[in-house]
Amino acid sequence: MNHDDNIRELLELAAKAAGLRISNRLTKGGLMVCSADRPAPHKWNPRDDDGDALRLAVACRLTVCTDGDATVSAFEAWLEDGRVFVTQRVSEGRRTATRLAIVRAAAEIGRRMP
Repeated sequence: MNHDDNIRELLELAAKAAGLRISNRLTKGGLMVCSADRPAPHKWNPRDDDGDALRLAVACRLTVCTDGDATVSAFEAWLEDGRVFVTQRVSEGRRTATRLAIVRAAAEIGRRMP
């Protein structure tokens, strides 16, 4: 699986965790999704967009913490089968690491969903 496929899989699982319906997979830059409060398809890419990442964190009830200048963590309090906890090293900047930690944590929640 190449890098783009891996990112697309993370976004699809994160969308599932957030209760979004995927209407189209964009070749670059995310997905087209619909939701109950936004039924018209719209571009969604929490890996690159701060607003989408914040909305994803809220939808998945994630807590986001920073550890000095080295790491960002995102976690969900409790799931039936255990806690989701993701740590992302800060290498490309704090905001980028924060968005990626949120997407990775949400994707893990989506992976555990039926």
